[in-house]
Amino acid sequence: MSMKLFVLILSAAIVVSLFMPWLNAPIGASLVPWDLISQMNADDLRVAPPLILGFIVSFALAALLVVLCLTNSENRLVAFFTGALPLGLLAFVIFQASDELSNIGLPQPQTADFRQLFEQAVQVLGYGAFTYFGSAALLLLISLFDRGGRNR
Repeated sequence: MSMKLFVLILSAAIVVSLFMPWLNAPIGASLVPWDLISQMNADDLRVAPPLILGFIVSFALAALLVVLCLTNSENRLVAFFTGALPLGLLAFVIFQASDELSNIGLPQPQTADFRQLFEQAVQVLGYGAFTYFGSAALLLLISLFDRGGRNR
């Protein structure tokens, strides 16, 4: 069975997550990536760290995959990188944060209880972050294991 429809839905969900709230601030405000990215100019992009550029590219890859799916030209390699890039960015941020906490002498979370970590993340993260990373994870799995299509 070809997973083309799921690839289309997941890549579209990544694009849509750009416009969804990612962080819920205690004062009731939320952070939406599009609000920040849309205010960037060419100079901001030139001096942006690679992490920010990778984040922006991840949405461009997802949009490209949507177009490829709609034109019946989907490609397994594009689907793989569309799923892998957000997860790679997440891993980088987690390891970087761990190093920074160690450098400034702050304690790191010491729990191995994933349910507790998830509950803490739900309090801070908005729907956009869960949509982005969840869709990326499923898209990566599909690109690795689906043998349904010629190119995918």
